[in-house]
Amino acid sequence: LKECIFFTLKSIIGFSLCCLFHVIVDTIYVLWRNQKRSTVNLFDLSSVVVAPWNNLLYNLKSENLAIHGVHPRYFHLLVNMQLLFSPYWFVLLFTLIPVAYRGKTMQKHEYLMLYTILFALSILSLFPHQEARFLLPLLLPISVLYGSTLS
Repeated sequence: LKECIFFTLKSIIGFSLCCLFHVIVDTIYVLWRNQKRSTVNLFDLSSVVVAPWNNLLYNLKSENLAIHGVHPRYFHLLVNMQLLFSPYWFVLLFTLIPVAYRGKTMQKHEYLMLYTILFALSILSLFPHQEARFLLPLLLPISVLYGSTLS
């Protein structure tokens, strides 16, 4: 238990330092670019740039997304998944049926990959602006999960 707590603390500290580094670099870059390469004041906390937070705030406003094109929530599921992963997508669907209805068991890593795919797909489907390229990170878990099935 002591080792687990120590590992967790080290992980939190490492993650926090990495996040802090990226926030500082993003802030310096944006301020430097916006101020026409003049001096940058890092101690002005009102101008700190946290890119994921800014991305979320931008994507929550429907008027911003209307500029880029708005799609129905099921667009990733019905169009983009077939466009990017057509054979894998059908294997995924036919794998979900026995798991959901017949209680077929899978190994732990298969469940992890499957839940990663389903969670990412459901989160990305919440936003009305949906492009196929947003699903490209799913290529790795889909390939690991179903690569041997199609070989």
